Amino acid sequence: MFSPKDLPARILNSLAEQIAVIDSLGEIVYTNAAWDDFGRKNGLSGNRTGSGTNYLHVLQKAADSGDHLAATAAQGITHVFDGSLPRFYHEYPCHSPTRKRWFMMHVCQVHDSNSQLLVISHQDITARKLAE
Repeated sequence: MFSPKDLPARILNSLAEQIAVIDSLGEIVYTNAAWDDFGRKNGLSGNRTGSGTNYLHVLQKAADSGDHLAATAAQGITHVFDGSLPRFYHEYPCHSPTRKRWFMMHVCQVHDSNSQLLVISHQDITARKLAE
């Protein structure tokens, strides 16, 4: 038996998309199971990808190292925070040592929230990209 208050987390943990919620400073306040599993399977420890990590700082560090896709992602997130964009979509490669793969990032505001929060999801679009 489950409690109705557990239902949102159960739903989010059922999705294949990796989902994180960040606050207005860019700090991760929630991740679903798919987000955590992806980090673990790709050699990233929870303290680099989980709650308490500043997602915008991670993107900025990558951008400072020359990753223009990370810079685009950070800029898109900032535009959703400041209201100049209602949503942001960003396709990017995320290849592993063993295979090519691509993802679609989707960023939107959390509705009915007392604080400014954003939901960031990453969907694997590798099959579509390979078909193209």
